[in-house]
Parts: sequence; C-alpha cells; structure tokens
Amino acid sequence: TPFRPGGLVVRVAAAALMRRVLGRGMGGIKVLTGWGNWISFENIRRFVVPMAQHAEAAGKPLIVALEGVIPLTGGSLALPLQVKQQVPGVCLVLDHLWSNLGWEDYLAFAREHPDAWLTLAGLPQMLLRRAVAELGPQRLLLGSWHPETDIDLVTAQIERAWPEGGPDPAATLGGNAARVLAGSAPERG
Repeated sequence: TPFRPGGLVVRVAAAALMRRVLGRGMGGIKVLTGWGNWISFENIRRFVVPMAQHAEAAGKPLIVALEGVIPLTGGSLALPLQVKQQVPGVCLVLDHLWSNLGWEDYLAFAREHPDAWLTLAGLPQMLLRRAVAELGPQRLLLGSWHPETDIDLVTAQIERAWPEGGPDPAATLGGNAARVLAGSAPERG
C-alpha cells in the first residue's frame, strides 16, 4: 500500500484525511515520532488519540514508531500509554524499538497490555531471545529497517531466538501479520 503522509496540520483536516485514507483500503495508520520535537502530551491528545480512534473504528491497527521518543517527559512509553488509556480497544503495534535501554519498558508495557503487538528488528540476540521467551511468539511481528537492516539477517536472528520445538516461525509470524492487518489482538498463548 502506498505511504500517505498525514502531517500535523489542522486537527479537522487530519481527521478527514484519516477517514479518506482508511476508507481507501489502507492497512492502518503509522505514527512516526521522530526525535520528540513534536511529541507532547497535548499533541498526543489532540492528534494521535483521534488517529487511534479512527483506526479502532475502521478495524485497523495503529502502528507507533517509537524511535527517538526518549527525550519526552514520561519516557519512551508516554505515547502508547496515553493512547491505550484513551482508546483501550485499538490494535496497537509498537515499532522501531531500537533503543536497547528501552526494552525493559517495552516488555513491561507488553505484560500490562496483552493485546499489544511488538515488532522485532535488528536487536541483539539476547534481547530477541528474551522477547520471544517472555511474550511468546504470538505477540511478535517481523520488522526490518530496510535498507539499514537486511530482512534475511533479521529473519535468521528471530529464528535463532525461537523456542525449540515451538510453532513454525514463518507460519506464526505470517499469521500474526494477518491478525494485525485485520486490527485484531494477539492470540492468547
């Protein structure tokens, strides 16, 4: 599906854009957070929460790229925590979880919100193993920061972290992706 930048223009215009984009069969809404220069509690409330409401109403996921949100008051989880508080039923995907230091927070968030998804891409093997062991394969998505990371390398890393004798990684990750695109929560494991 083509990328459609929504921008933080006027809230009414952004809401109309979300309805048009989701009405045209887009797979969901992705929020790119950048380095925290626009993220504030007020902007989350004014712009991201309405996007989450539109995604929920359309049965689509809200994908939040958390790269660089560390400088925000409230830490890297301020945005997803506020979204889940305001729109608890939205299918939420945490993406671009690049900060190794943030993984304690990401795992804690996932434990507290069993309906949230986490994307794995290019992490140290120890963190991949821990994420798979603590959350279970049914909570995880395969991601890539192509061209910065090679999808074959990421796939091999995830397969090495997979539980021995567990479900087929390709079938599980493919099924997880289908559930996300349908706006569904992870299966209970």
